[in-house]
Amino acid sequence: MNLIQSSLAILLFLAGFLCPAALADTWSDLKSVSQAPSLIYCEGGDSNQPTQLWLCFNRLYRANSVNAGTLKGKLNSATPAGKIYLLLLLRQADPTEGSHLMEKLLKNKEKVLYKKGCMLETMTVEKLCRHLAAGQELVKLR
Repeated sequence: MNLIQSSLAILLFLAGFLCPAALADTWSDLKSVSQAPSLIYCEGGDSNQPTQLWLCFNRLYRANSVNAGTLKGKLNSATPAGKIYLLLLLRQADPTEGSHLMEKLLKNKEKVLYKKGCMLETMTVEKLCRHLAAGQELVKLR
């Protein structure tokens, strides 16, 4: 075995130990955001600390490791807020598919509780998508 083959074998061996945990975290985060009870900008109320739900979304967004097919597969069982989170992730993973989903969600009248700091507002998925299309940041991205 040459040096390149040896190095590749070692990397694959190590990946077997490291990836299952990372994959489990990704699936757990994906389940959390797809079943989100509300859309959260970042912080919760007066605490100005990131919420657990936002942290799950942020990990998924930063890693950009979930493919478009998986994200689209979660849409049918997603909550209205979860659909917005999935849209944001899909726009990053595959902008074309994200655009198609945006068109579809612009007809969605389901209600979403939107939290930004101390503000709580009930909006439709459609209205949130219109804000997003106008360039408004619905979820703080870091």
